[in-house]
Amino acid sequence: MKIRAITIGDNIPFLSSNENLSTFMEEKLSKFQKLNEDLIKEFKNVGLEVQTTRLCSQPLYPNTEEKINENNVKENLERLDNQFEIIIKSLETYNIDYFACCSMLADRLKNFGNLEDEILDKYPQYLLEYDSLFSSLNVASTNRGVNLSALKASTRIIKNLSVDPFKNLNFCVSFNVNPDLNVPFFPASYHHSRKPGFGLALEMADDVIEVIKKSKGINDIKKNLNNKFMEIYTTLTKISEEMASMHEVEFKGIDFSPAPFPKLESSIGNAVEQIGFDYFGAHGCSFGVALIKNAIPKNLDKIIGFSGFMQPVLEDFTIAKSLS
Repeated sequence: MKIRAITIGDNIPFLSSNENLSTFMEEKLSKFQKLNEDLIKEFKNVGLEVQTTRLCSQPLYPNTEEKINENNVKENLERLDNQFEIIIKSLETYNIDYFACCSMLADRLKNFGNLEDEILDKYPQYLLEYDSLFSSLNVASTNRGVNLSALKASTRIIKNLSVDPFKNLNFCVSFNVNPDLNVPFFPASYHHSRKPGFGLALEMADDVIEVIKKSKGINDIKKNLNNKFMEIYTTLTKISEEMASMHEVEFKGIDFSPAPFPKLESSIGNAVEQIGFDYFGAHGCSFGVALIKNAIPKNLDKIIGFSGFMQPVLEDFTIAKSLS
């Protein structure tokens, strides 16, 4: 198992003066760098490697609604380009790998017109320009329904990014990614709190495989997986809460989706096959998926994000092979 990401969230003063933004980033990132260094050290002491450190901001819109209007939208979108450059350079200085700025929570907008379209149409340019910039567009939620105009705009973003296929890894269209989830996985991450906070994303398909191989039967698999997840939860929560208190940053929690890596020994598809299925996608595999998902602890204060079964086709050796 590895820590896929330490994801810190904070509110960034977009469209303030560049000087104000630079000062803000220096003050905040110097504190966040110390937090990351201490977390990395403590995780290393228990045998865990941290792969990346990340920062996410509040959604750009409607949080900048008072500053962006139809009279100044072009000017301010150009200013944002310059401000993304300031942010990205600041991250490099303080050893933070990636930055996510959710474009908008479109499911929460009462109106969606030319202004919103123009904002979204600018996003491919930002993402193509900055390799470490990620973004998302939440177009629907169970309680608020689907914003069809935003969904249509998202297809344009995807198409415009497709000139470099890997760039679509930097953007996602999301559904039901509500503020209280505190998702630490990119590109879906965004911050929604007055105070800064951090969460952990895990890469632990290898641990799932190991537990399944050592188990005897279905009931044993579920029990042993749950015990393993609880062991991980206890260890990581203890370290994280101590560091959060020391650095005065809220610890949001851990996303327990057992993310894979593109190697056989770190494949969540392989984990499903180890349960006893001939290949991932064979009849009954959904039972194996449910078995793993249902072993994830529920109703614990520091379980956040998706905390489900993650199967990114191009990041999983077994799943990619079964679909090739």
